[in-house]
Formats: sequence, C-alpha cells, structure tokens
Amino acid sequence: MRAHVEALRNNIHRVDDVADEIMASQLRGHKAIGQWRGRRGRQKFEVTGHRKLSPGAAENPSIRDAIDHARLQKRTVAEPNWMKRRGFDYAHSNLADRRALPYRAEGYDLSGVHALDSQADRARIRASLEAASMGEPGACVVLIDPGVARVIPGYPLRLWEGELEPCAVTFPVPHGYTGLRIAAQVVHRYASRCRWCDTNGATPSEGLVVSAGSTAYVFPTCRSCHDDLESFFDPAASPLDFVSNDGEQHAMGWPADWWF
Repeated sequence: MRAHVEALRNNIHRVDDVADEIMASQLRGHKAIGQWRGRRGRQKFEVTGHRKLSPGAAENPSIRDAIDHARLQKRTVAEPNWMKRRGFDYAHSNLADRRALPYRAEGYDLSGVHALDSQADRARIRASLEAASMGEPGACVVLIDPGVARVIPGYPLRLWEGELEPCAVTFPVPHGYTGLRIAAQVVHRYASRCRWCDTNGATPSEGLVVSAGSTAYVFPTCRSCHDDLESFFDPAASPLDFVSNDGEQHAMGWPADWWF
C-alpha cells in the first residue's frame, strides 16, 4: 500500500491530496462526528472526527465468526466507472449537504445534480476511486451477499442470480463519503438475504456494520436476527451499529449523514 501511495507523488515530493486522503482514511473511523455551528435555520455541520462502527461487536461469538469468515473470502473490488454508473457520485455524497427531501417511495433522480462550484470535489471523487482501484483501497466497505455484483473472468461486472462464490465486493470509500454512507447505499441496492438465519432466506431489514481496521464489513440482517444479536449485550449499552434497509434514505433523496 505504501509503495502504491508513494507512486501518486511526483519526483519533488509535492503533497498529493488524494494519496494523503487514502493514507489518512486507514486511521479514522467510518462514521462522521462533529458539531453544529451557526444560527438556527442556517446551521452547518462541522466534521471534527470519525468513529469506528460496532466497537466490541466481536465479543459476540456469532459476529466474530462472521468477521473471520469474511476476511477469508475472495473479493471483487468495485471498478470506478461501475460505481459511478450506479450512483456512487457527488450527488449521492455528503458533499452535496442535502437536507431530507419530501418522502417519495420511488426516490429521486439525482443523476447530474451538483453544485456549480463542485468541479474540484467531483474530480477528487473520481481520482480517489481510480487510486483505490490500482491498489489497496484504504477505507472500504465489504458486503457479502449473493445479490451483490461480482466478476467472472470474461464477463462484465453485473448482478448474478443464485448463490455464487465469491459473493463479496469491496467498495472503496471515496472523497466526500463515510463508510457508514457507503454501507447504507450498498445495503439498499444489493442486500437480498439475512446472513444469520438458519433458513438463509429471510429478507434483511437492515445491515450490521462492523469496523475492522480500515475495513467495514456489512452483514445483512433481518429483524428477528437483529434482536438475537443485540440480546448478547447489555440492552442499555449495545455497541452494534446498523443501517436500515427500509428505503427511507432513498425516498428522501439521500440526505447528508447529519441531516438524516
């Protein structure tokens, strides 16, 4: 990883913002924390740091086994153009700072929606995705689900029906996104089956997101299994973080993390 990042710098060691961001992303968490500034009605959220997701989750043997298994699976790294075509772009990022729009079950078409002064940010999103595809992706989200896209040699990246191995894709966390935001979007788009059910057929109502270093693993989870996983911990202090699969964020135009 270090050699790859150093290759992004020129011969006079000019600081490369994309390279620095990739390196920094490996040290921070996957959820933005901060504080509101400004007067009511004109408030802006200032990100002051990030935190890990589901800290201590591995104390639950079922979750620990799931993480160990996930680490051993072969994974496809999502290609930049593929991610852009599927909405991992400026319009769906936190950079748009969008508030929740009126609820529409079918969602909003955000393609091509961007601020007039967003050219630099859009370029950084593209550059960070391209850099991630050339080496270790830095901060990333891994979804393991038979409904997720995968690569078969000689075929384009696409959705395949049925349970095929590997059913795991690594989604880099580009500029303007958090791991939590990527997790929410991939669960909404691709989660198809609960990770924990014995029948392996329940529809996931959410995704359990667990930080392990710079990687956040996402495990689709149904409501019943959610309760089972939570029951291992003190009800007043559960460490588990979930993203919903109820379509609400999609229906409200993917507002920024702090507006949802």
